[in-house]
Amino acid sequence: MGKEKKKAKKLPKYIGGVKIPKEIRKKGGKLLAQVDTPMARELMAAGLIAAGTAMAKRHSERRAERERSERESSDGAGRGESPEEMGARVAGQAMGIAGAAMTAAFDRIFGQAGPPRPPEAPEPPQPPQPPEPTTH
Repeated sequence: MGKEKKKAKKLPKYIGGVKIPKEIRKKGGKLLAQVDTPMARELMAAGLIAAGTAMAKRHSERRAERERSERESSDGAGRGESPEEMGARVAGQAMGIAGAAMTAAFDRIFGQAGPPRPPEAPEPPQPPQPPEPTTH
């Protein structure tokens, strides 16, 4: 009747359609085993919230700067998207995708946030086959 050892958490092979190398998955699993405490989860959540807040602030500053520069331009040229604007838009989309992937990974590792999903309905049984007619 020895103590049962806890099995280390494993990271999934794919997160958001991107394959995670085996070496990183192993190291990530060890890290997750170390931070699998309520205090560590709270610290990670605070860090993610701080990062999200910083990104939102940066995005709003960029938007305000872009609107200001559009108002200051007196000629009608340059209404298309500049490389900087395009880069900011693509970076914003990439951050959204990365955020969704992180959320999916954390949900898979630490459990689903929110109400549990209802179980799937089992397949209905097949109706019995009628007997084959016999000839006498």
